[in-house]
Amino acid sequence: MRPPLCFLLPLAALLLTACNTPASLALREELKADAQWPSVKAFAQAELRKQEGSLSWSFALSAEDNNSLVPVEKDGDIWTVVAAADYPDNRYGLVVDIRLREDGTILAYQNRLKRQMEEAD
Repeated sequence: MRPPLCFLLPLAALLLTACNTPASLALREELKADAQWPSVKAFAQAELRKQEGSLSWSFALSAEDNNSLVPVEKDGDIWTVVAAADYPDNRYGLVVDIRLREDGTILAYQNRLKRQMEEAD
């Protein structure tokens, strides 16, 4: 018998916040200062709107100074970006992992909540 999803989400949140070490935060700030970040961010935002089509994503991504889209890794011209926003009605936090090239080519797109729901079935 699997534990209910409501017990797994707080555990996942704890693990995600524990991963925010000073080194990882410094790396994120370094990546945000990269000259390519504005264009990579724009490509990631466009893909989020295309894939999710949610008003909450549009709202979360519209603010100029937001932390809903964060670069976590860069290897050559390949970026890994994590997007997080409240799902409609604040039911669950929605997290999406995107791997893309600097030219906007999407290499991987994974909605963590949808994956968890599929695995729970």
